[in-house]
Amino acid sequence: MSSCFLSRYKERSEIEALYFHINTQLKSLNQPAFAPQDGQLIHDLERSWEGLERAEHRREVALRRELLRQERLEQLNYKFERKVSGRQSVCLFCAQSGRSIK
Repeated sequence: MSSCFLSRYKERSEIEALYFHINTQLKSLNQPAFAPQDGQLIHDLERSWEGLERAEHRREVALRRELLRQERLEQLNYKFERKVSGRQSVCLFCAQSGRSIK
C-alpha cells in the first residue's frame, strides 16, 4: 500500500474519532448530538478525497505522456541535427573541391 493510501485512512479514522469524542462530550453535558452539515459527513469527505485522487491520477498520466512526447521530439531533433551536420560536411567538401551536388 502506498503511504498516501495509509495517510488517507489514518486521517479518516482520526476524523471519526473526533466526531465520536465530540458526541461523547456533548452527551456528558446533556447536549444534543453533533450532526455535521451536509458536505461535511465522513462519506462526503471520502467522496471528495476519491475525486481528488482521480484528478491527481489523470494529471500524473498526462504529465508522463507529455514527458514521453518531449523525449521523442528530442530524439527526432538529435537525428535531424546529425543529418544536417552530414549534409553540411558533404556541401563543404563539394564546395572546396569544386564539385556540384547532385
